[in-house]
Amino acid sequence: MRIDYIDPFVESTRSVLSEIAHLEIKNGAPSLRQSPMPTKDNVAIIGIAGDMEGRIILEMDDKTALAFAGVMNDMSFEELTPIVIDSLSELTNMMIGNAVSRLNDMGFNFAITPPTFIKGKELLSSTPQVEALIVPLDTGYGEVILNIAIKYNIMPAGVTIDMLLRGLEDARKAI
Repeated sequence: MRIDYIDPFVESTRSVLSEIAHLEIKNGAPSLRQSPMPTKDNVAIIGIAGDMEGRIILEMDDKTALAFAGVMNDMSFEELTPIVIDSLSELTNMMIGNAVSRLNDMGFNFAITPPTFIKGKELLSSTPQVEALIVPLDTGYGEVILNIAIKYNIMPAGVTIDMLLRGLEDARKAI
């Protein structure tokens, strides 16, 4: 994954969370995960199609989810309710929509799906597995994980098939 394509997702997520929470959001150490499957109890998933395809997953535990929904609605929540779920889905939509707009401004062509909210751990998926970039964010209300699993459907400008094949041959020689 190229960081210049990923950065709008990270920056948009930090910006929206900071604006909602009125707190400084700090990046943790990013890592790669062989599977994009989430590890937290609450996930909101947005699919991406176009020049890149895949999904962006926002993960958080119950405490963090209830805190963000409370801030967004100016009220306190003790459990997941339809209002909490709608609030977290809208939060995800704002973050990813902002990032996709920035990428479209850079000349990419994207469409996104509405957010899907899922409660539970140990989810299984039958969709093709794509390596995921995991970016933990310290929000002051708890950890939010941005789980980015996308692949590119277009070749970067200036890259030819010959260049890709030569790169593949060089990689094979190195093994």
